[in-house]
Amino acid sequence: MNIADLSLELSQVQIQDEHALEQFRIRFLGSKNVLKDLYAAIKDIPNDQKRAYGQQVNALKERAEQIFHEKKTALAQVQQVGAQQDHSRPARPESRCTSSAFIDPKRNHRNL
Repeated sequence: MNIADLSLELSQVQIQDEHALEQFRIRFLGSKNVLKDLYAAIKDIPNDQKRAYGQQVNALKERAEQIFHEKKTALAQVQQVGAQQDHSRPARPESRCTSSAFIDPKRNHRNL
C-alpha cells in the first residue's frame, strides 16, 4: 500500500463498535501495522525526498492515532449513556392501588 491509499482508507473509516475499533487499532497502530512497510521504504527513497516522505508517513500515523482516540471516546460515551438507563425497570410506573378496596393478602379478611 502507498500513502495515498492509506490516507483514503483513513478518511473513509467507519467504526461502530469495540470490535471494529480493535481491528482499526491493530491495522494502523499495532506492532505489525501497515505503516511499518512505509517506514521501511524510507531507505529506498532518494535522499532529497526522504524528509517529505517521512513527514507524510508521520502525518498518517498521527491521523490514525487521532481517529482511534476520538472513536474510543465516542464509544465510551455511548456505553456510559446506556449504562445510566435502567432497562430492568418497566417503561411506565406501576399503578398503585390507593382505594379502600385493597385487601392485604397477609392479613385475615374473613370478617369484612
